[in-house]
Amino acid sequence: MIQNVAVAGSVNGGEFTGGIVGFNKQGLIENATATGSVNGLGRTGGLVGLNRGKIKNAKATGSVNGTYSIGGLVGTNEGDLFGQTVATSIQDSFAAG
Repeated sequence: MIQNVAVAGSVNGGEFTGGIVGFNKQGLIENATATGSVNGLGRTGGLVGLNRGKIKNAKATGSVNGTYSIGGLVGTNEGDLFGQTVATSIQDSFAAG
């Protein structure tokens, strides 16, 4: 669980690159803010690169650059993990930049 955090600055990476987390595996990210540019290859997001968990009341501002599966808030949002249904959700969140 990640709660009540603010991260500022640029992030550079490869796969699974995010402003706060590269891979959220069934966790909760709540009341989180990421500001600054995020540069990666694939599954790159302003807040999370690959999300398989929950995101609530979060925001990301800044540019996001990559090759594929790129998003202002989340690069890839998945709901299936090895044949199991995983409840993924994004609530009260936004991205700008």
